[in-house]
Amino acid sequence: MDIKIFYKFIIFCLISSCSSREDNEILGKMIGTAVGAVVGSKLGDGQNTRAIYSILGAAGGYLIGKEVGRLLSNREMDDLNDNIIDSLNKSEDGKTTTWKSTENKNTYAEITPKNNVKLDGKDCRNYEKILYKDGKTVKRESKACRDNDGNWVIL
Repeated sequence: MDIKIFYKFIIFCLISSCSSREDNEILGKMIGTAVGAVVGSKLGDGQNTRAIYSILGAAGGYLIGKEVGRLLSNREMDDLNDNIIDSLNKSEDGKTTTWKSTENKNTYAEITPKNNVKLDGKDCRNYEKILYKDGKTVKRESKACRDNDGNWVIL
């Protein structure tokens, strides 16, 4: 996928953020699928492994985007992802950080970086994310890998 097209897609999705809860779920699925596919395509070494990682990334992104899209607004998702990346950069393994929504006082998340791993030669880090909103809890074990520029990319 051409990266310019990908960015245009993301901008389009963000512009259309005046939406209902159902729209957020659909948007979460779309963004999760697109991001997962792009990230997956960057991880593999050969054409076959890139295709496999693209498919796995798209499927994982779809499922995660669906669940988080139900609970968080686009702004909250962006803020949470920024907090996850900050935690991966600064926190030791096992040290939990907390993100709090600026939109809803009953929405927060706990991010706990776990261990460092290698995935197709890339430096990656496992982490746990527990999202709390209005009595609902969503717990996910996730992974982020560094791209060629050294930035964390959430899988």
